[in-house]
Amino acid sequence: SIWLFMYLQATVVCDVIVLASKQGRTSVSYPTVARSALGPVGGVIVSSLFLMLMVLTQISQFSGGGRLLSLFLGLPYAASCALLALLLSSVTLLAPIWFVGRFNGLLTVGFICSILVLFAVGAPLVQWSRLAHANWSCWWEQTPSLLKILLYHEVMPTICQLLEFNKKRIRRAVFVGALLVLLLNICWSALGIGLVPFSVPLFGKKLDPVEVLLHAGGPVALAINVLGACAIWTTVISTNLATQAFFADICRGRGQPTLPLLLAGAVVVCTLVVATTSPGIFFRAINLQGAYPLT
Repeated sequence: SIWLFMYLQATVVCDVIVLASKQGRTSVSYPTVARSALGPVGGVIVSSLFLMLMVLTQISQFSGGGRLLSLFLGLPYAASCALLALLLSSVTLLAPIWFVGRFNGLLTVGFICSILVLFAVGAPLVQWSRLAHANWSCWWEQTPSLLKILLYHEVMPTICQLLEFNKKRIRRAVFVGALLVLLLNICWSALGIGLVPFSVPLFGKKLDPVEVLLHAGGPVALAINVLGACAIWTTVISTNLATQAFFADICRGRGQPTLPLLLAGAVVVCTLVVATTSPGIFFRAINLQGAYPLT
């Protein structure tokens, strides 16, 4: 039901973005779309929530990416977060859009390959009987995370621009992409539940299946690390593009042409500072995204 709601909402957003962009003869983002559909007050509310969503997304992704990079390079957590933010944000905000698209495409290929390896290695080890276990008392706590996992609306302005505001192509791309995300999450959930026994303690506390599999090592852990890195890097890139488009829309006709770039860079710096405070901020930021700006 969450997936269907998100998809139907995306089709409405697509139509409004295409209409507003054609009327203004330029690519627009959520400030213009919300203002034209909901009026000045609605535009301010939607723009504020969108910016809050982008900030929390960057915090969570810099934190998660920093943790993975720290394990791989042996650097301190804060330095790993800074290195990740500097490299990916420089590429996203300074390189030509065609280069960013190709780079993001390579990361997507790596993501797909790591998924195939993960399922090929993990499927023979799964105990499928564990999928019969269910505890519905926890569903409400997981709803914010599900909202965030199934979200892709922040990149809708970029998708519309890349597909030249062709509604048919945009809707096809959104449907295929959203369906793949849904299938991936269902398969990944089944794999994680089947691989890890319920209530497995690690260092005296209960952790999610991903943490248990990572500490177990082996080819499954390697595939999860590659998958996580590609997922985080593509999210950072798409969030940077969405943030830059957001500020370009707000600043259109005001100030210097470089102002949107400077504001997007300021968001990167501020979110990086928050992300370096604690590795545990990753899950807190994801839950906040679903609990407040998305809901």
